[in-house]
Amino acid sequence: MRIGINVPNELLKQVKESLPSVNVSQFFREALQDRIKEEQRVKERVRTDGMDEKIDLLARETGLPPEPDWVGLALDDAATYINNVTPEGWDEFLELVDELREEGNSGELYVGVWSMQNGGIGLMKRLTDYGDQLLKSRAPRSLVSSAHHDTWERGRREYTRAWLGYMYEVRRLIEQRRKERYERIRAEYDAAMSARREPDAPEHLV
Repeated sequence: MRIGINVPNELLKQVKESLPSVNVSQFFREALQDRIKEEQRVKERVRTDGMDEKIDLLARETGLPPEPDWVGLALDDAATYINNVTPEGWDEFLELVDELREEGNSGELYVGVWSMQNGGIGLMKRLTDYGDQLLKSRAPRSLVSSAHHDTWERGRREYTRAWLGYMYEVRRLIEQRRKERYERIRAEYDAAMSARREPDAPEHLV
């Protein structure tokens, strides 16, 4: 197969003037052959030097940082929120959640704010921290950019669902505990009423 090589006119003129005996086509052919030999020598040296283990290590070291466990982080922040929230704060939270749900709003857009309250690190801080790790990594910029976008969406989605899920489960357990307590008190009351001795009618009124 033959290919053409573009050589600037000025350069070709200089070659003819300074190196009239040089066959330009042969010169480029031999230069390419020499370059190929150099590349093959380099590749063979890397292979024979047994660099596989070191290459694997460096590939891990210069790759993307491992993606966080978004669900686990959300559960940590949710637990912190519950441990620190006051009864009044909890009631206000539930009232807002119910208002949003009546409007057809799941409340997912509010998780970024809610998750920072009562001592939680929060969704936005979690996402930003991982974004900083990506930017500081030695991975190719194109890979970092793609990972940052994908991770932001996936992290926000997984964190939000888990955080809200924790809140809903706590709410369910609270309601269940209240119901059980009411039923126990009611049962104790009914038992006390049943055990109560009916008063005897006075003889003189019978």
